[in-house]
Amino acid sequence: MKQPEPESPNQTPQFVPALGRVPWKIRDVTIATAIPFGFVAMGFVATQFYDVGMSSDTSAVIPPWSIFIFQGLLIGLVWFFGIRKYKVPWRTLGLQPSIGRAAKWLPWVALAISLAVTMAYTYIVTLLGIDFLIPSQDISNDVLGDGWTRLMNTLVIGVWGPFTEEIFFRGFVLAAMLPVVGALRATLISAGIFALAHFNLGTMLPIFVTGILLAWLYIKTRSLWPSITAHAAQNLLALMVTSQA
Repeated sequence: MKQPEPESPNQTPQFVPALGRVPWKIRDVTIATAIPFGFVAMGFVATQFYDVGMSSDTSAVIPPWSIFIFQGLLIGLVWFFGIRKYKVPWRTLGLQPSIGRAAKWLPWVALAISLAVTMAYTYIVTLLGIDFLIPSQDISNDVLGDGWTRLMNTLVIGVWGPFTEEIFFRGFVLAAMLPVVGALRATLISAGIFALAHFNLGTMLPIFVTGILLAWLYIKTRSLWPSITAHAAQNLLALMVTSQA
């Protein structure tokens, strides 16, 4: 029987994220995930003390730099606990071409299902009169701002956000869990973390379903690009619809 030839010491290992061959561990993911959650928790506590006796301005413009920096923190954590620590290329996260012809239309299938679930969920909780579960429409023309501020907010929320979140939640978190708990549990756990990270009770269930669909895209195509495409399309569509309010 012919023995397999040993790999050359100079040969770069080929990582296939969807098969769970990423080098970082659950411990790396746990620490990296706790950091942004911790920042948000401290920020929430700080605002409670600061806003005592004061009315909040719900029409305040979202500063693009604040979202950009927070989303950039996710990339920094992936780099520190994954790319830098284990000395692997960024393509290890799934930043590589998709596998299979279906990758061209699967993002749109996932998008359609996600939108259908969101609309059905909104209709049901509205019909039942469960006001605190009705998804809030926080992104309006006033919130987005005007001119360059509006353009930057649109790019940050519609493009930069999906790109960074897919790298973190699918390429980093999900990929580390796959070989440990299996595809189904890894998908559900990563989708749950993804939903909790949005800190909005009304959208938690729809975002959880969206997280499942994005994880499925990642595993199915062995690439982040389909999930980034679906995620960005949904955010841009949401911006277009809610900004008309």
